[in-house]
Amino acid sequence: MKYQYIILVLIFVCLIGCKKSDPRKAGLVPASGTITYNGSPLDGATIVFTPKDTNKQGAGALSGTNGKFVLTTISDNDGAFPVEYSVYVLKEEPLQTSDEELMEYARQGKTPPQPKNLLPVKYTNPDEPIINISIPTAGDKNIIIELKD
Repeated sequence: MKYQYIILVLIFVCLIGCKKSDPRKAGLVPASGTITYNGSPLDGATIVFTPKDTNKQGAGALSGTNGKFVLTTISDNDGAFPVEYSVYVLKEEPLQTSDEELMEYARQGKTPPQPKNLLPVKYTNPDEPIINISIPTAGDKNIIIELKD
């Protein structure tokens, strides 16, 4: 009787701890790297990977203080599909408008000030990307994105 209880507890623990894999993640590979701007690590940049194969899902990341990033497709830091991507990058000056000021703009039907883009437009236009990156089937943990004026 004691062993049956232990076996039942072990099965229950395994069922709770074992998660079904998400079929949408099938084929994802590790993808991470570093982004720089004029030779310095670029922090707080939004990096968007748009697949050239429209049957695949895009990926994105937010760079850390050292310019490091890990791509996310379905859930945090799960990588990217091994395809060719067009890449664009956004980095905006933090908006200095309070919630109250934003509400006042809304009440008056006005558009609030927009944050200033801190990168050259050539890197921020999703319709005309100039950066192309291919993720190999084994993944890539050393993607280098170098932006310059």
